[in-house]
This record gives sequence, C-alpha cells and structure tokens, in this order.
Amino acid sequence: MVEKINYTTQMKYLIQNSGSLLVGYLTAGLLGFVISGAQPGVAFIMIVAVVVALAAIIGSTLTQNLMRGVPVIGFTSIGGIVAIGLLVILGGVAVIQSFGPLVVVSCIGVSAGAALAWIARNA
Repeated sequence: MVEKINYTTQMKYLIQNSGSLLVGYLTAGLLGFVISGAQPGVAFIMIVAVVVALAAIIGSTLTQNLMRGVPVIGFTSIGGIVAIGLLVILGGVAVIQSFGPLVVVSCIGVSAGAALAWIARNA
C-alpha cells in the first residue's frame, strides 16, 4: 500500500503515507472487534466511550454557536465525577488489554513497511 499511495524516497513522507494506512488498519480492527462480539463487555465500553465523546463534541459545538462567546458555567456532582473516573480507569484497562495488541502489531507493521520501502527505494 505504501508503494501505491505516493512514490517518494523521503522517510518523512513514507511515514505520513504509512500513517494513513495505520488509520485504516485500526478502524477495520475496531469495527471487527465490536462486530465479532468476542468480548462484549469491552466492546460495550468502547461503544459507550465513542457515544459520550460524540455527545461532548456535538454539545460543546452547539453551546459555543448558541452562546456566541458568552461564558457557560457547568455544574456536576462528586458522584458523577467519581463514576466517570472509575469508568475511564477500569474500562480503559480492559480496553487496552483487549485492543492493545492490535494497536501494537499495526504500528510495528506499518513502521516496518515504511522502513522497508525506504530501504528498497534508496538502495
């Protein structure tokens, strides 16, 4: 794939091209992980995290556009903060243990591909 994206002999551009390939690998891996149902608890945590992140992005964008620079003060409870913290810590450990190997293997594979393409083009 690195060979087909853009022919270059500069390592900087080979790494950029490989980065776009890495995004594809991780997206496909994430979808496969969630769809396969191999670890439904971890997949559920990942889906909840994506939904919460999207809600935060959409909510903050709407608030910013509606308020037009007027400061907004938000309130929350200590219980809410603790619940979110526990979800992030405990859920994050489970996600890293489950999804981490895919990330590591993908990063190593893409880096090796960029290095081998650089060696082949500069040898």
